[in-house]
Amino acid sequence: MKKSIIVIILSVLLLSAVMIIPLPDRPAAAQEKDGPASVIYVNQTSPTAEPAQPEPVLTSGGNSVAEANLWPKEDVSLGFSGGGVVASVSVKEGDFVRKGDVLAEVKGAESYRQQYAEAELNLAAAKDELKDLNDRYPIEKAETLRKLIDARKALDEANDDFTEYDTPAYRTRLDNANKAYTDKWEAVEDAQDLVDKVSELESGSDRKRTVEDDYKKTLQDYENLKRAYNLLLNDKEAAQAAVRAAEAEVADLERELDELASGPKAEKLEVVNQKIAAAEAQKLAAEKNIELLQIIAPFDGTIISLDLTAGELAQAGKPVIVLADNSAQILKTVDLSETNMADVRLGSRVRVVFDAYPNNELYGTVTKITNWSEKYLGDVVFPVEVTLDTNNLPLLWGMTASVYF
Repeated sequence: MKKSIIVIILSVLLLSAVMIIPLPDRPAAAQEKDGPASVIYVNQTSPTAEPAQPEPVLTSGGNSVAEANLWPKEDVSLGFSGGGVVASVSVKEGDFVRKGDVLAEVKGAESYRQQYAEAELNLAAAKDELKDLNDRYPIEKAETLRKLIDARKALDEANDDFTEYDTPAYRTRLDNANKAYTDKWEAVEDAQDLVDKVSELESGSDRKRTVEDDYKKTLQDYENLKRAYNLLLNDKEAAQAAVRAAEAEVADLERELDELASGPKAEKLEVVNQKIAAAEAQKLAAEKNIELLQIIAPFDGTIISLDLTAGELAQAGKPVIVLADNSAQILKTVDLSETNMADVRLGSRVRVVFDAYPNNELYGTVTKITNWSEKYLGDVVFPVEVTLDTNNLPLLWGMTASVYF
């Protein structure tokens, strides 16, 4: 019995000793084979990378690994849209530029700049004209209203003047004047008959002279009576015409006031707006022509390479400047199989080991998952982008890394 107890105690002590012996770290090769464990690493730093990087929380099985290449956040090869002799190069390799900066220009842009300046002057003049039109609008509206009030007053006066010609008294006067000159015409005819009767008398005879004088006086009286009738008739027509003119003036001013109800007159606005549109079109055309002769930075970045010298002949469309945005380092996977996509989540933290630096672990975040597939060595793959955390490794474009999801 005592021997059994001793054996049990010795067995327990031996087992305890084995459990407290520290196990050696697994080599990287073994970890890659089995895949990283689903654990949280804390305060682990790469031996050469400073400052310390946050370590990933591996939420999946951790058994997906993909090959990826390193690229800047954005890069582009730039050239001239139109060829020509290079007038100026404003940058050199290594320069940092802002979006919209002019990097280089070929000859010919100066004439378009003059057109642009002329268009700006025309546009400013047209806008000043529009401002003046709007500023004068209240004055013009008030002046039109004042004219309308005066025109309505004139219409009232014209109607008052015309009322005397629309009365029985005026019609009686007109009828009497008409009868007077009509009756006088009979006296003229009688006097003419007497003149005809004495026509054979000697020219110096008293009878003949008396008859002819009576005829002339009778004819003059007729003309005077006819003129008096016409004057009466003309006065009425003039008064009626004054009413029509006053009515037309009122109608015109009322229509003009309606046109000014909500702003300057439409036809004036149309003319000014056409001037503005023409100037803006001229400005835009000049601007586009200038841009065709320039290389302009499409984003903030660094000039990586420059193959351009002032005075040389540049070919249209030939890349001469490479611009890159190095504000972030992006890994783009090339062989992430569709069978491993279940381990990939947008925003997930990943571990990265570059082939050039196998003893250094970096970390990053999944920032893009494409929703279309590609073919790689016969397999269906889905490109995924990982943004690396800040690090001090001397990484170069195109370097290959393994990304552990």
